[in-house]
Amino acid sequence: MNFRRRHAWRVGNYLQAIKLAGSRWIMHYGTSPWRVVATSLLLIFVCAALYPLTGGIQEVGTETAVTYDIDDPTETPGPVLVRAFLKSLYFSVITFATLGYGDIQPVEGWARAIAGIETLLGSLLMALLVFVLTRSVHY
Repeated sequence: MNFRRRHAWRVGNYLQAIKLAGSRWIMHYGTSPWRVVATSLLLIFVCAALYPLTGGIQEVGTETAVTYDIDDPTETPGPVLVRAFLKSLYFSVITFATLGYGDIQPVEGWARAIAGIETLLGSLLMALLVFVLTRSVHY
């Protein structure tokens, strides 16, 4: 597989080379479920960090809607950053798993775009995890 990936780069078949490089990094060519889990966790944490910075999320399950939006992280107090990150982390896990409870929602365009991308990648990574796990089962 490494030879095929390097050969694809050399001959200019960039789409195939990128596909094989992704397969190598995300699931070690279908042999490592731990890489898929690590990639999933990385995606969840990156999205959780981006939500408050790209328009925020809004908690609508209470009497009044609370928006977690951070304009300047350097000037925001620490407890506010931690609370916003924890709410975003919860929202990111729910979005990744495509559960969608509806108690928190993205506010603006970029946050909504990230949520959509995270949902698609979450479904793909869960399918890859099932693929890798079933490949490793021997009868």
